[in-house]
Amino acid sequence: MAKVNFLFTIYFFLTSQCLGLSLDEAVRLTLKNNFEIQSAELDRINQRFAVKVSQDQFNWQNGITGESTLLDASESNVVSSSTSITPESSIQSAYGTKLSFEPHLHWDDGFQPEIVLEQHLIRGTNPNVNLAELRNAIDQNKIDQLNYKHTISQAISDTLIAYVDILTTKRKVSAIKRTMTVNRNNLDATKIKFKFGETSQTELVNNRIALSESLSSLSNAEAEFESNTNTLLDLLDIKRTDITVTDSLASIRNRFKIPTEMEVLRALLENNIDYQSLKITANKNQRTLLKVKDDLKPDLTLTGTTNPTDPSDSRLSIHLDVPIHDINREQSVVNAKVDIQKNEADIKRKEIELTNHARNLVQELIYLDKSIQAQEKQVKMRVDLLQKNQLRFNNGFISTFEFTEQINEKEEAVDELNNSITTFASKLINLYNEMGLTLEQWHVNLPKDF
Repeated sequence: MAKVNFLFTIYFFLTSQCLGLSLDEAVRLTLKNNFEIQSAELDRINQRFAVKVSQDQFNWQNGITGESTLLDASESNVVSSSTSITPESSIQSAYGTKLSFEPHLHWDDGFQPEIVLEQHLIRGTNPNVNLAELRNAIDQNKIDQLNYKHTISQAISDTLIAYVDILTTKRKVSAIKRTMTVNRNNLDATKIKFKFGETSQTELVNNRIALSESLSSLSNAEAEFESNTNTLLDLLDIKRTDITVTDSLASIRNRFKIPTEMEVLRALLENNIDYQSLKITANKNQRTLLKVKDDLKPDLTLTGTTNPTDPSDSRLSIHLDVPIHDINREQSVVNAKVDIQKNEADIKRKEIELTNHARNLVQELIYLDKSIQAQEKQVKMRVDLLQKNQLRFNNGFISTFEFTEQINEKEEAVDELNNSITTFASKLINLYNEMGLTLEQWHVNLPKDF
């Protein structure tokens, strides 16, 4: 029985240990376990392959076809058959040239190779037109890369904010416990005074009410702490366990500095997905305009065919297609020009929006920082005042109501300070996320071909 109890004690000790979690460890767990990041990594496989598909159109395209037929002429009792195999290989260039090689192999007729060279002479010769699809795919890949980085950055930012929330509620719980200790000591002292007739029944009731209110506040704060802890555990995708956050709000504040307005604007223009999408749309619209203008040109195509085994079996053909007042193609040109103008207006509007956004963010952080410094001084003054008045309260120079009021005012000041620090830290975390600096700040290095 003693052995069983001993083993149970060891098991309880091991399973009840808290998980000490620093901010760096939380970030590492996010990178390892976060579902959104894992899903984004899988998406990148498809997205990178889409670029390869667009690049492949200017590589050799190879294939092989075969056909075999059997004809039964029942009246003449003659059975005939025909079998052919045709490898196919072709390549095209960005200048409107296409080369095809088809070495037909017939069972009856033998080897009959054929080389076909096709060259566009007017329409379809501009490499900027023929490479448009590939360049659009490369541009889209840049947006996909930005989205992937943003997914990782957002996951880290969510973890950081959840971590900050735990620290805030942890400080809140500690502050309420300190208040409870003061209220409990006051109640004990008041009971002694009441026993010897040195204080009134009202004072005793007020002390009991103050302690009861502290207990209620502690219960709410502990519930909030548990909720914030569960939020962080969900983000880290780890099993329910007790965790202890080992970093402090002060250390987190020291990791960030308030950037200048120009630094914010420069980073936003470079990393804002909506703005970069507009810039890439501008490139796409220009390519579309080139394409629809090219479609208005005559299509003059020269095609040469030859049989390497029989040079006399060569042919040359010319194809000419001249669009005359093709209203549909002319409409496409008008649409492309309108899209370009609308896109230019959207880009200017977005630049103004980001400029104002950068200014507002920086100013708000500066004001918050100054407010926090003032609140820290106020909290220190209230703590010093309470320490001085504790002795006066013990000697009966201050009533329970007045002393409790001062305690409540101090705790309200501490709560306001904690809320301000939490808001300040959360806004800085979100700002670094918007600026695209989160990965760099936490030393997250992505491969070059991500």
